[in-house]
Amino acid sequence: MQHGTIAADLLVSHVPTLADGRIWLHTGLNVESFRDSTGQHVFEYTRRFAPDTTEEAWQYQRIDERGRSLPWPRTLRVRYTGGYPVQADSSQSPRRDDYKGRLAFNGQTVRGTEQTAWYPVLYDRSHDQQLNAYTYDIQVTCADCQTLYLTGSAPVPGPQQRLVSQVPVPLVLFAGNYATQRLGADWLLNSHLTPGQAATFEGFVASIRTYYEHQLGIPYRQALTFLHATPVSKRNGWLFVTFPTVASVGWQQDFSSLFRGETLADSTLLPFLCHEFGHYYFGALVQPNAELRWFFSEGATEYVGLKAVQHRLSAKLYRKKLADYRRNLLQTGDLPGLSAVKQADEISGMYRYVIAPLQLLALERQIGEKQTWRWLRTVVQSPVPHTDYAFLLRSLRQSGLSEAAVTAWVTRYTSGGPAMKQALLEVATP
Repeated sequence: MQHGTIAADLLVSHVPTLADGRIWLHTGLNVESFRDSTGQHVFEYTRRFAPDTTEEAWQYQRIDERGRSLPWPRTLRVRYTGGYPVQADSSQSPRRDDYKGRLAFNGQTVRGTEQTAWYPVLYDRSHDQQLNAYTYDIQVTCADCQTLYLTGSAPVPGPQQRLVSQVPVPLVLFAGNYATQRLGADWLLNSHLTPGQAATFEGFVASIRTYYEHQLGIPYRQALTFLHATPVSKRNGWLFVTFPTVASVGWQQDFSSLFRGETLADSTLLPFLCHEFGHYYFGALVQPNAELRWFFSEGATEYVGLKAVQHRLSAKLYRKKLADYRRNLLQTGDLPGLSAVKQADEISGMYRYVIAPLQLLALERQIGEKQTWRWLRTVVQSPVPHTDYAFLLRSLRQSGLSEAAVTAWVTRYTSGGPAMKQALLEVATP
């Protein structure tokens, strides 16, 4: 941890046979070899950087002696090593150089997520699908770590432990010198709440869980781990979720900062937490992909978070969220129509967190809140959907909307241009 090094020797089994399958590993990791399960046969491979699918990782493809693509075997052994800067003094770092895809060493902790591809992530290029959720049985050693944590298991004391998960999960690694706290069925890492604060926080989390369960009719079957980490950047703070991990990264942004005494008092972070809790449905249960990946993964989650703010927090915070949407919308230029989106990243941050939730709020005002939740349930329960524009229209119809209702919403609120912007500004008026 204090030297910024990572090394792995992993046996990966039950690899699906993919015609165009790749293995992602972070660009800072150097592969020694891909071998068969016995370790005797070495596989030939080529690697490439393809930022249209990941900006964090090299993509490794198995090839034959003539350079032709081959599927990876059902079981393979991979060894790799990497070295990273230890940025203990973030005052010397770029202002916003840390994010979820960063493999971050700050001298006290090391943090990696499925986005960093610190472990082999399988990618089905033909279907634009990441296969990053694993069961695992891993021996983890960190000589200078007090605590070890991998998504899917409880935090354990270092420096060495065998960690096991029989449920497939995307892997967050968080190891280092920090304390842990049990909150009922949940865990708190690198932060501390008083008994009164812990009870209040558990009540807040339970309230949002119950709300989503009731609205979608789908049980929220997930205990959570709340993780706080300091960034390796000068001024940076954000939340991310890789279920069942909900992480707050920032200076003076641990979960105790939510409180004034024993009372929840933060009016900024709570709506963000409502959003992150919603990723259980849009991110864990259904994994959006294709052109409208961000519309469904972030836009739909922002909408359900907005409704949780309205019904579980306060009308004041709900109106503030709408005012924030409107202010951001007034500052943006031309807006593309959803049918014109050809690549996922054409859905910008503004579109994900402002335009998309307003489009869904417009849908709600057109067809009613109950029917909107029924459509969202249809999306979540769709078996491995290809979340492109055709899926959007098909899922609306499958949820019971008439062709006239679908056409009316699409025409007024998703077709792009000044007319759509004006219509959404009206929706954003508190």
